[in-house]
Amino acid sequence: MDRMIITGVSPYKQAHFINEHGQNVWEGCGPVAGLMLMSYYDKRYGYKKLIPSSGESQTGTPNDIIQTLRNKMLTVVVTDNQGLTDPTFFKSGLKGYIEDCEYAADMHSYGSSDIGVSEDDVFNKSVSLLQDRTVHVLLLDYDGTNGLFPSHYVVVVGYNTFQTKRLIVCNGFGDHFQAIDFNDTKIKPVRLIWMTLTGADGPADGHDIGPACSYSWMTVSGQKRLVPSVLVPPGKTGTTSWPAADSTAFTAGSTCSISTWNN
Repeated sequence: MDRMIITGVSPYKQAHFINEHGQNVWEGCGPVAGLMLMSYYDKRYGYKKLIPSSGESQTGTPNDIIQTLRNKMLTVVVTDNQGLTDPTFFKSGLKGYIEDCEYAADMHSYGSSDIGVSEDDVFNKSVSLLQDRTVHVLLLDYDGTNGLFPSHYVVVVGYNTFQTKRLIVCNGFGDHFQAIDFNDTKIKPVRLIWMTLTGADGPADGHDIGPACSYSWMTVSGQKRLVPSVLVPPGKTGTTSWPAADSTAFTAGSTCSISTWNN
C-alpha cells in the first residue's frame, strides 16, 4: 500500500488558557500533541483514565490536563503564541502523566540527530510504525501560514509514498490532516516519539473525546471508505483531495479506522 491514514486522533487546537497562577499563557504544541496522542489511546485501546470524562466532553483543551502536562514537560513560554518543550522532557513528562494514571508506559525516540540516523531513516521508521498501527509524534521545524514554529510537535496519522515522501499529521491547529514533505529541508532536524502502554481498562469503543472529528466518507460496494482532504505542506496554502480509500477497516466503533490506498 502506497498510502495510509489512521483516524481517531482528536483534532485539538492550541489556544491561550489561564494557568494555576492566573496568567493567560499559550498552551504549547508539546502538551497539546501529548493530549492528542492520549485521546487516540483512550478511544482506540481503552486507556480510559488518560482523559477523564469531565475532560472528554470539552471541545477545547481541558485546562487541568494541559496544566499538568505543561508542568511535567517543563514547557516554557517563548512568545505570546508559542511555547517550547524539550524532547527529553516531553517524553519524561508524558510518561509521568500516564504512570500517574496507573498505566505502565515505555517511551521510544528516533531522530536524525542520533548517530548514524538519516532523515530518510526517520521517514521509513514512521511508515513502519503506522503499518504496525502505532500513531506517534513527530518533532520538526514548522514554517507555515500560522508563522514559524521551530521545534513543533505534531501527531503522525498517515503517509503517502506514491511518487512522493510525505507524512500525514494532525498539526495541533485544529486540522485533521496535513502533509509534511520530507524532501523539504526546512522541516529538519526531525524526531519521532512513540509509546508502549500496558494495563488498558476499557472500553475501547472509539467514543467521542474533545472536538468532533469531521471526516468525509463515501460508500463503495456497500462499504464506508475515507475520502480525506489533506492540507498541503507547511509554507504553502491549499488542500489536496484524495479519492475514496481502496479499503477502510474500523478498529473501534465508528471513529477509529485504518484506510489504505494502492496507487
